[in-house]
Amino acid sequence: MVYFVIATAIASAFTVIPFLVAPARVDLDKSSAYECGFDAFGDSRQTFSVSFYLVAIMYLLFDIEVCVWGCYDYICYCLHATLPK
Repeated sequence: MVYFVIATAIASAFTVIPFLVAPARVDLDKSSAYECGFDAFGDSRQTFSVSFYLVAIMYLLFDIEVCVWGCYDYICYCLHATLPK
């Protein structure tokens, strides 16, 4: 419980103190759309096709599968190496 209170106090302090200490200057360059100076010429909210999401999900599934099988193989190797001969 003590750690929770301390962690909450530190997180709150790190969240609130920058708003109190930082200068609140509004700069025209910082509030512009892009640093390069070009105005946006289209909608920034573009829709992605479903195939993009399917490929991303398949990548995550195979990546997790490779990690799981790699850990399994390593554990099996360690267990096999410790068995008496």
